[in-house]
Amino acid sequence: MSILANKDTRVVIQGGAAGVNAARRMAEFCYLIKRPLNVEAFVYPPDAGKTNEIPYGSGLIAIPIYKTIAEATKHHPTINTSLVYIGADRAMKGGMEALDDPHIKVVSMITEGVPEKDAKLLGAHARKLGKVFNGPSSIGIISAGACRLGVIGGAFDNLVLSKLYREGSFGVITKSGGLSNEII
Repeated sequence: MSILANKDTRVVIQGGAAGVNAARRMAEFCYLIKRPLNVEAFVYPPDAGKTNEIPYGSGLIAIPIYKTIAEATKHHPTINTSLVYIGADRAMKGGMEALDDPHIKVVSMITEGVPEKDAKLLGAHARKLGKVFNGPSSIGIISAGACRLGVIGGAFDNLVLSKLYREGSFGVITKSGGLSNEII
């Protein structure tokens, strides 16, 4: 049973190179479970109007980059989840932008070094809006055989060895990357 991340999860990734790496890892998982890539857009203002090419199987998928979350969800109204891979100095603003968008129901913040007061404000804001905020410093969320958000679960080989491609009765959400690797 998938609760926060499932086959219907559609993602926007906020951030540059680290976000692209996460999309590549997520694409590996989607390919392994024979589902289409669940990343629909990126938000990274310096590259708005361009695309990021993400390997999927033997091909590439071009994913558009937008300036804002609102622009991304306008063009991709099925987006319901945001992954935040932006610097700690901008993470609060990016997290609030995602939480304030009516399409977004789950925000997972991977960013490290976010001040505790900002994390508490983001959590309180999410609760007030009836949304889920995971983070900061999260490695992601995974539901076996259903959905991977972020790089949780490790490299492709580990996904196979751990049999995370098979549907199961568990999911993992953690604030500790090392702990998640021990669990998985």
